[in-house]
Amino acid sequence: MRQQAVKQASFRIRFHWGEQSKKLKITDIKYLRQYYRFDTAIDDQSIIEQIRASGLEQELRNEILRRAKANLAQRTHDLRSSQICGTLYLNLLDDDVLPILDEPPDLDDDCKITCGQ
Repeated sequence: MRQQAVKQASFRIRFHWGEQSKKLKITDIKYLRQYYRFDTAIDDQSIIEQIRASGLEQELRNEILRRAKANLAQRTHDLRSSQICGTLYLNLLDDDVLPILDEPPDLDDDCKITCGQ
């Protein structure tokens, strides 16, 4: 992340998590130049392409999906629910020492949300 001058990667992930079906879909990624400052999001398409070409985006996707799975497994356990659906808002930072401040998820009580494949 540091090589690409990205301080924070912020993800929006739709999910349908249950005993029979576990679906996750990253619907949005924002790369930020400063921590917790969405007004510093990189919107230059050529820079975003460089991030993708470097392999960084795929590494970040793999890590955030790993964390999302752990988050949802814990959340279903805590809620004592066999199924939850909604949207997660998770972040990765370029510095492991800093606290990650994730937003609370939006839960869809009726599980009408779709995640695609």
